[in-house]
Amino acid sequence: MMSTVDVYGLRVNQARVMRAMTVTAVMEALGWKHSRLNRVEKSTTATLSATDFERLVEVLRFPAKFFTTAPT
Repeated sequence: MMSTVDVYGLRVNQARVMRAMTVTAVMEALGWKHSRLNRVEKSTTATLSATDFERLVEVLRFPAKFFTTAPT
């Protein structure tokens, strides 16, 4: 069974902005469609596969915990 991870959309957006990466750059690095990244960033929380989550952490270079901790 594939495990999943719930991430906070705002955290994904914050990480991308802090890394000064465009939506296109992140989307291409992850192999996602624009609509998917947009949906993740705009949702309160989004469920990602463990594989997608690991790639997100790698691409945005933030600790995994950053994405799973509620924004204050």
